[in-house]
Formats: sequence, C-alpha cells, structure tokens
Amino acid sequence: VLQFQDFFPGLINVAYVLRPASFLQKALSEVSSKIFKDEFKFRVVVCNYLEELHEHIDTSQLTADLGGDLPYCHEDWLKHRVVSEP
Repeated sequence: VLQFQDFFPGLINVAYVLRPASFLQKALSEVSSKIFKDEFKFRVVVCNYLEELHEHIDTSQLTADLGGDLPYCHEDWLKHRVVSEP
C-alpha cells in the first residue's frame, strides 16, 4: 500500500484491503498495518470478508474473484497495455 502512495501521491483517497484468510497471513497483516498505519496519507479500510467489501464497493465495480460481475481478462489487459505503451 505504501508503494501505491509513492507512485500516485495525492491521487489516492482510500484503499480497501481484504484481510487474508490464513492465520499466519492475518497475523502478519495485523502487525504490519499497526506499524505503518501512521505513514499512510490516505484512509485504509480493512475488510475481513467479501461481504464487508461489498458494503463499500458495488459488485458491478468488482471482478468475479471478488464476488463481482465486472468482466476482466488479464490477457486482454496485457495486450492493450503493450499496444498503448511506447
């Protein structure tokens, strides 16, 4: 999340983070979020479940892997990116 802040200063108002499911990943994310919390220049909303994420972001804006119905194909995205970059 801090890298996003560095790459897009002033452009990010809020970041929604879906907490990992495994015990170890949850523990690591809790520790790191407490350590870096004061360094964020934007609001960070940590969601424990997809349903909680859906309370903040409409499912029409989320891809299927996040319980939404926004069409997304990574191969198509890569092709478009390669064509549009110099």
